[in-house]
Amino acid sequence: MYHSWSRQMAGFNEPFYLRIWFYHPNFIQSQIVVAFRDALHFYDNTFEARGERQAFPSHLYGTVPGFEDFIWEPAAESEPYCLPGQPRSQAAQVWLGRAATIPPEL
Repeated sequence: MYHSWSRQMAGFNEPFYLRIWFYHPNFIQSQIVVAFRDALHFYDNTFEARGERQAFPSHLYGTVPGFEDFIWEPAAESEPYCLPGQPRSQAAQVWLGRAATIPPEL
């Protein structure tokens, strides 16, 4: 889906924001988001830079085809979702993924 959206957005020949918001271990929260034109900067303040540099857990997802083609940047939510009684330190980790290149039409 990401690559399909990427090719479609590139066809407009305008700047756009396209990312995979990957939540670990709460994968169910993960999303692919896109914004452009008047909403181009809509997501600019959704995440904060994560203070510590953690490596993307590729050892857990290395068998997923295409995962290695993405650049993963760690991020932090200003108000992370936690279960009742769960400390913030145990909230899901977030990585923002973007493709290194736009693949040709499949």
